[in-house]
Amino acid sequence: MLDSARREAEDAILDQRTFFLDAEQHEQFLATLDSSPAPSEQLKKLMQRKPSWER
Repeated sequence: MLDSARREAEDAILDQRTFFLDAEQHEQFLATLDSSPAPSEQLKKLMQRKPSWER
């Protein structure tokens, strides 16, 4: 009985993480994951700072 309840709980959780895309949406999704976002001004400024151990 406990095993059955555990399996049902796992299925319920996994169902919440599953989504379905057609071929075009899937390609768009993969392209979005593969493309790098443009760095923000805040990130550029942060990357130009000297590390605290070099100050």
